[in-house]
Amino acid sequence: MILRNINHRENQKLESPKRSERRNYLSREDFHNLCRYEQLRAGRSNASFQVISLKFSDAEVITQNRSTLILVLNSRLRLIDEIGLLEPDQLGILVPYTSRQGAMSLASDLLNMLPESISTPSATILKNDFDCIDEQDEESGTEQHQETIPFTGTAIDDVVSLSMPKWKRFADILGAMIGLVCLSPLLLIIALFIKLSSKGPVIFAQQRTGRNGKPFWIYKFRSMVINAEDFRDDLTSLNEQDGPAFKIQNDPRITWIGHWLRSLSLDELPQLWNVLKGDMSIVGPRPLPCHEADQCEAWQRQRATITPGITCVWQVQDRSVSIPFAEWMRMDIRYSRSISLKHDLKLIMQTFFFLVGRRNY
Repeated sequence: MILRNINHRENQKLESPKRSERRNYLSREDFHNLCRYEQLRAGRSNASFQVISLKFSDAEVITQNRSTLILVLNSRLRLIDEIGLLEPDQLGILVPYTSRQGAMSLASDLLNMLPESISTPSATILKNDFDCIDEQDEESGTEQHQETIPFTGTAIDDVVSLSMPKWKRFADILGAMIGLVCLSPLLLIIALFIKLSSKGPVIFAQQRTGRNGKPFWIYKFRSMVINAEDFRDDLTSLNEQDGPAFKIQNDPRITWIGHWLRSLSLDELPQLWNVLKGDMSIVGPRPLPCHEADQCEAWQRQRATITPGITCVWQVQDRSVSIPFAEWMRMDIRYSRSISLKHDLKLIMQTFFFLVGRRNY
């Protein structure tokens, strides 16, 4: 549907080359969808794109001066640029194939072109972690325009990210609360075994990359020796997963109780607290450690547009068959585009039967 709308708009542009004659801007939903599509396209082709934000004093300024704003903005924009609502009081301008310097220059020109009858908006270039610019372009652009057009404000990820359905958050809270209460005796027994079996804390905390790339602390029952991270570089040659991920089936750092916990995925149970806090969902892409997420390609980071989870599509696959890292990422991205209660319930059931049926991993 999004692609059809975009193609329709492209055809309209070709039929009507006089951009200044157009009087409409995209709705908030359509503009956010277009930004999401542009990020997907740019991530695949390593092309630059920018989003300029023009924030007015209130939404009435845009409503009352709609025709004037569109006329002025379109007179300076290209055919491939798009105008739409970021928020009711905030216009966004999507400029594909444009560097940060070019966006800053364009924003500065647009501010100067607005008539005095319209209160001057505050202009920012939205933060874009997937921007492809060279150092010279970045330095010259920032030096020339940073005083008037800051490279700050809302991140593009916050614009293109998919909001969590209310039913999903409600199910997460209910499921996490029931799980923590019903499993509390088991949690205490596991904690006791970990404490008696080896030195170190019961809970292992690690920073992972969450929704929109924001880091958070994930909690697990400790299944390795306390200085496990210090030995990771020595075990690189044993890594069985391609890409930035690090996975070893028989990791020598795992304690005897850790092998038992991991075989049943009981080490993941403390993440119900992450779910209750809102850092995670019961179903969603597994959050990668920050240093692994930083090494992902731009298109692979699209999986971070939704809240990460305890289980997802990759977790219920046959682990005896090596799944390439890129395919793992595609599974997560496909899930993010087809979220439904039926699909989540199916994955939860598949996870249960997978854990019951597997013997060792």
